[in-house]
Amino acid sequence: MKHMVDDLLDFSRIRLGDMLPMTPTTDDLRRISHQAVEEVCASYPSFQVDERYDGIMVGTWDGARLGQLLTNLLVNAAQHGTGSAVLTARCEEHEVVVSVSNGGEIPADKIDKIFDPLIRSASTARKGTAAGVGLGLYIAKAIVQTHGGTLEVECRDGSTTLAVKLPRHCLLG
Repeated sequence: MKHMVDDLLDFSRIRLGDMLPMTPTTDDLRRISHQAVEEVCASYPSFQVDERYDGIMVGTWDGARLGQLLTNLLVNAAQHGTGSAVLTARCEEHEVVVSVSNGGEIPADKIDKIFDPLIRSASTARKGTAAGVGLGLYIAKAIVQTHGGTLEVECRDGSTTLAVKLPRHCLLG
């Protein structure tokens, strides 16, 4: 419930033209990612996540916002995927690339709408899961943009991948 209220507050801020509040500090993306995985797997006990990390994952970001971002991506995979996902994080000199891949493709006619607010998939109702209000990917994209990064979706071969690229050192604050 707290996540839903936080999402609604963030949605209101974004729609009113405000930037999301951020407090960048030195943080470990591996720790943030693992906490998000544990939180989502506790909420979705049958959901499995394979975590893969490459490189030292330390940078300057808002750790709470990155946790919110990753939680939203993983919840999306849990609600709309086939029961498992792969979280991959790779650190390069000036950026990190984090992706969440899960089974199940987004229909081609729906891809352009997945980052729109208040859009919900019919698959959530069919699975009988506790659906949110359709803000998770919208807020995820706003968090990525506030950090100076990008969020892209790719669907092929029966799977969906949401890929985030972030600078290693976010200077906003």
